[in-house]
Amino acid sequence: MSVGPLLPSIRDEFAISNAQASLLTAIPALLMGLFAFPTPWLARRFGRDKVMLVALATLTIATLARAFADNVTSLFAATAGVGAGIAVAGALVAGFIKRNYPRHVALFTGIYASAIGLGSTISAALAGPLAEASGGWRIGAGIFTLPGFIAIGAWMVIARAERRAGTVKSGTFAPHKGSSLPFTNRMAWLAASYFALNNFLFFGLVAWTAPMYIERGMSGADAASLLASFTAAFTMANPLAGFISRNNDRRRVRDLNLRFFPDKAERVQPVKLADFRIARLAIPLCERSI
Repeated sequence: MSVGPLLPSIRDEFAISNAQASLLTAIPALLMGLFAFPTPWLARRFGRDKVMLVALATLTIATLARAFADNVTSLFAATAGVGAGIAVAGALVAGFIKRNYPRHVALFTGIYASAIGLGSTISAALAGPLAEASGGWRIGAGIFTLPGFIAIGAWMVIARAERRAGTVKSGTFAPHKGSSLPFTNRMAWLAASYFALNNFLFFGLVAWTAPMYIERGMSGADAASLLASFTAAFTMANPLAGFISRNNDRRRVRDLNLRFFPDKAERVQPVKLADFRIARLAIPLCERSI
């Protein structure tokens, strides 16, 4: 999320086109989908906690490496590391919620999504001003290595608490052998298509909202605040949807949202500068802020 306000500076320094610059947000999004498939096998083979810590470490190191990239190849390679780390960690957190809160999946998924939104809002709001204050994009990108270390520490707290309580064993996250992917399930393809189109709009806005307004004369700090206002909106909406959607069929909640906000993606307007449980929230917050 922090890359959006920094795209113009990165594009100018490396002399890349808009199409190449868009890969900085497209690569992580693509890898989020691709790496979700092997994550259950990795957790079953090596243990959930080990895989999570490796994913968070990869995310943190790649974020730092991206800030020190000296050519386009290293920039994109570090971006791929960021995407891989987010993909694996995100899939593991989703499994963690379903295993530990089977009767409140919607509610806790909403809380998880809100934490992601909060991290996105903070990073979007800070990236631009940090870049302007430091005279370059590298500080604005590299500073978000720090949340990665917080996330690693938070998951270590979670793993230690679960071991003490005896609620988890190595590799218990993943589905049992013999579980198959629903390639022939029509409903699965419809759901996948819905999320794909939704994220198509989301990542397009994340990537180009700030650069678009910067090109129109808005300062980097103001453009970052504009992007932060967008992410703040879904930060507040996510837990509400989870709270009111308590049964298995949640299509009415989704349709109500679309009825009131049918073109919310197109109506972004410029604005002026406007314990154990804590550890659980730190993972998604730090993950998305990077």
